Amino acid sequence: MWRRLIRPGTAVAASASAAFAVHAPSRCDDKDPPHPPRYPFWVKSVFHAHEIPSVRRGYEVYRQVCATCHSMKQLHFRHLSNFVLPEKRMKEIAASYDVVDGPNDEGEMFTRPGILVDAFPSPYPNEEAARYANGGANPPDLSVYTTAKHEGLDYIFALLLGYRDPPAGIEVRDGLYYNVYFPGGLIGMPNPLHSDGLVDYEDGTPCTKSQMAKDVVNFLCWAAEPAHDERKLIGLKAASACLVGTFIVGFWYRSMWIGCARWRTSSASPKALRPWEATLEVQDPAYRFHQSRDVSDARGKKGSPDLGAPACSSEQPTKVSHLEEMQSNTSSHHQFLITQSCIPLCTTTQTR
Repeated sequence: MWRRLIRPGTAVAASASAAFAVHAPSRCDDKDPPHPPRYPFWVKSVFHAHEIPSVRRGYEVYRQVCATCHSMKQLHFRHLSNFVLPEKRMKEIAASYDVVDGPNDEGEMFTRPGILVDAFPSPYPNEEAARYANGGANPPDLSVYTTAKHEGLDYIFALLLGYRDPPAGIEVRDGLYYNVYFPGGLIGMPNPLHSDGLVDYEDGTPCTKSQMAKDVVNFLCWAAEPAHDERKLIGLKAASACLVGTFIVGFWYRSMWIGCARWRTSSASPKALRPWEATLEVQDPAYRFHQSRDVSDARGKKGSPDLGAPACSSEQPTKVSHLEEMQSNTSSHHQFLITQSCIPLCTTTQTR
């Protein structure tokens, strides 16, 4: 009867939930903006280092395209010397910029050619000038941008290649551009890689938009972590040393303690001697004989709770009589020690 009443109620509840699910509005917050794809950059692997040729090409892309709006205040020309480009070439590039220095002896600022210790020059003197030139948007500094953003390599690469025409129904005001991977879809930066051939690579690599995006991303990754290769190398050396050390310690532990384990299994006594038993065993050779006979007799009995316990009722008089025979050959002090050692043994055994 209860099943007949429950089945109609279950059907009504299911139909009501289905009707509510049909009229519930759909949400797409989890897909706005789309997650950038995971691109197979070489530097992502634990065993791989930076692609220095790509980093060198990426610096040319930054210097000729990105440096017009974005700064890299934490990077100096000397950081690239002998790592990305030769020192002579870096001196030539640094000297092509005019750096404001001073004050001089007269207290005035002056302009001089750049040197290796100078930082990369900023395109704007201050933040207000940068916002005024870019319609209110402040171009971010790219010194550590790949590490500051979540999955920075994939995000920057997808952002540079994510410019599209706005879909129908989306109005884009002047000064904004539609980008699939930017939060909100509208970005104030125009497409920097709008066509192929913007940079002439010295090594003859075809200058396509995807190639320029890959090279500049590798350069930004190197700029954020110049010691990336050294850090990975030290980590691999440390991991290898730990692995070898673990093998050596395990082999030593096995070789040292296996002998102790064999000795314990082969020479383990049937029971541990009590202090007075040890005294009797050392002083009285006959006690050692009777003790071994007691242990053998006890092992022959089944269900004995204590195999090593001496039977004081039957065997102890033999031990005492033997001690009385030795009184003529020992001193009085020696007799007292043996008698006092035997009395607790009998008392303990009888109480048990």
